[in-house]
Amino acid sequence: MVSVKQLLTSGKLAEALDEAKQAVKQHPTDVERRIGLFELSCFNGAWDSAQKQLDVIANQEPVMAQGIEVYANVLHAEQERACAVEGELIPKSLSGEMPPRFAQLSQMFGYVHREEYGKAQEVNQVLQQAHSAGGGTINEKPFEELLDGDDRFSLIVEALFHQWYVWIPFSDIRRITMQSPKHLRDLLWIPAEVELWQNDIFPVFLPVLYPNSWKASDGHLRLGQQTRWNSPGGDLVLGEGQRMWMVDGEDRSLLSCAQVNFHSSPMTS
Repeated sequence: MVSVKQLLTSGKLAEALDEAKQAVKQHPTDVERRIGLFELSCFNGAWDSAQKQLDVIANQEPVMAQGIEVYANVLHAEQERACAVEGELIPKSLSGEMPPRFAQLSQMFGYVHREEYGKAQEVNQVLQQAHSAGGGTINEKPFEELLDGDDRFSLIVEALFHQWYVWIPFSDIRRITMQSPKHLRDLLWIPAEVELWQNDIFPVFLPVLYPNSWKASDGHLRLGQQTRWNSPGGDLVLGEGQRMWMVDGEDRSLLSCAQVNFHSSPMTS
């Protein structure tokens, strides 16, 4: 019998999910198997099913309540994220404020969602006049320019902070430190610390996959094993699958940028 791990390596998310469901049915009190089903449900965008697994684990293992709450908050933040990428919600920043450019960004998200790509490109051209991030170091190696490969996020970092979905302007960030992935869920949301120029430090989760990657037909994209760039209109570039940052013009996966330090704030957002 092919294992869940082997199925995932082959990009067969649906088959892996079926195997995980059967394993939980056969071993309903096995917490590790149920955690695995939670993780796969998240990759599949089945948020209600994922929450159900958390609820069952909380009843079976009360000592895990704190960890359960963390990921219940993550699921809530993902719901906010879904609204934001459709232009229905303007996220706040970590400071709790809403920089003026966020309204324009939200407008662009709305245009993309409605497939009004010409209007989205017009807004994007205005936003691109603001430089995304100055130079610094990644894993102690210098760089001059960093931005997200997806035009929607070229000026910001997506983050989940407690139960909230937030945008962090690159220009606000002094340092990003990501943990090494230890669990399957870390390939969806990597735990990290973000330090702002005001010296405030925030524990967050950074989404490793672009929004709605779970809707992709290719399992490798849904699992974040690959990235696909789409150009639906004009010069607008949208990402699907694993998040990529453009570092001095070259693609770098988010997870390969474990330690990012910016030398100075290029401009306020």
